[in-house]
Amino acid sequence: MKNLFHITVLSLFLLSVSLSIFAGSAHEEVKNQAREYRQQGYKLQSAGNMKEALVYYQKAAQLYPEYKDVFNDMGVVYESMGNKKKALAMYNKALKIDSNYLPAYTNLALFYEVQGNIEKAVYYWHQRYAKGRKGEYWREEAKKRLLKLGTYPEVRREVLESEAIDLSRNVVYKREQKRLKDLEEANLHFNTGQKLFKDGDYTGAMKELEAAIHMSSGDKNLQMKISNMYALIKNAYRKKKIKHYINDALINIDDDDYIAAEEKIKKAVGLMPHFSR
Repeated sequence: MKNLFHITVLSLFLLSVSLSIFAGSAHEEVKNQAREYRQQGYKLQSAGNMKEALVYYQKAAQLYPEYKDVFNDMGVVYESMGNKKKALAMYNKALKIDSNYLPAYTNLALFYEVQGNIEKAVYYWHQRYAKGRKGEYWREEAKKRLLKLGTYPEVRREVLESEAIDLSRNVVYKREQKRLKDLEEANLHFNTGQKLFKDGDYTGAMKELEAAIHMSSGDKNLQMKISNMYALIKNAYRKKKIKHYINDALINIDDDDYIAAEEKIKKAVGLMPHFSR
């Protein structure tokens, strides 16, 4: 008896699962059929056959009552046919299904703008602007319309403030990109300067480091590293020049040219750091 109860429960569970799968599959087929009706309606609408298009849109809506796109489509058709009341009903039906459905906000804004109802036009343009994505065509169009209508200072101020924030962010971004590029260039000059220093080209190395210092203003640690290396190279360059003058002076002395030797020694001494005693 107990086993029979378990078998019955299991059978009912499996039946429930099967029915759910079947129902889900059937529902998807209905949605697909509705989409096909909408596609046929759109082709007819594009060809100017509004009444025939409406028939297919209505079929789609009957099959799939939550099909927001098709209610919006019917709104467009009714509006083009001059049936304003039904057009409004369809647009609002689409928004009732999905309050974030953007095309309905656009169509309602355009509808009220044509009717001369600026207050409602501004309301729907404002909704379209607020709910849209940055850079999206209709969001940018909504912004232009709001600025053009301009009868509501708070809306205009909000749009302009938002535009100012976007501009500020863009400026900051570009500034940061330039800073990163400059730092990249600074590191390149720094590495080239180090290589030239190792190769004994002190003049070339110092020029590279001077360029690196100029481009590294956004990184204090890098500036310190460059400055230390520059000081090291400058000191090595000074020693090289001092030795060069002294060697030249010794050659002048061997040639009994003491005047020239004295001049070279003066130049060497002039390059030496002076320390207070």
